[in-house]
Amino acid sequence: MYTELIKERDALPALNVYAATLNNSSANTTVVDMSLFNRVNFFGLVSGGVAGNNLSINIQQTNNANGSSPTNLSLVTGITGTSLAIANQTSCGSFSLEASATQFTARYALCNMTETSSKAVTVSCLAVATEARYKPANTNDNSTVISRVFAANS
Repeated sequence: MYTELIKERDALPALNVYAATLNNSSANTTVVDMSLFNRVNFFGLVSGGVAGNNLSINIQQTNNANGSSPTNLSLVTGITGTSLAIANQTSCGSFSLEASATQFTARYALCNMTETSSKAVTVSCLAVATEARYKPANTNDNSTVISRVFAANS
């Protein structure tokens, strides 16, 4: 029986958003190259914000490796479930968005978080690319990954 290790399947390829306070502003992860993976997941936290905040979170796509000129995946492909609207988030909460490489018409994926009502809210987002097309996937980790430890059978 073959058991695939997490480091062979998954990667942390994008620079993530760590505790960014948004107040009528946006934050993005860097891009995930979808030619290397079959799926991307964005996991995030929304921390206590000012009452009345309005946060939109979208998976975006672009053909530019620097992430410029992105478009919301749902607007391009008509796919639902690739965006979230969170209003009046004053306590801590979490979110996740996921998309398959087959849903993209562009090469790169990223996650955009935008607060539009001038009421501060703090967000974080982690991009995890899965189902690597080339093994091991952890060779595509971004430069901020300090260490990855894997349990081994003895």
